[in-house]
Amino acid sequence: MAEERLDFQCKDCGQVFSAFLREIAEHNGKITCPGCGRSFHADLGKDGVAPPSSGKVQS
Repeated sequence: MAEERLDFQCKDCGQVFSAFLREIAEHNGKITCPGCGRSFHADLGKDGVAPPSSGKVQS
């Protein structure tokens, strides 16, 4: 089974990057931008579940 990846766009520097859903969960929803190093909370929806992948970037 392949792990699901989600795409994010950094709110500070605008860099787009991917993160594994499992890794996001292990860090309690916090992700760090590889471009600027800023951390922010990944929006996984009100139920704590990632929305279906639509190919769109989450910001």
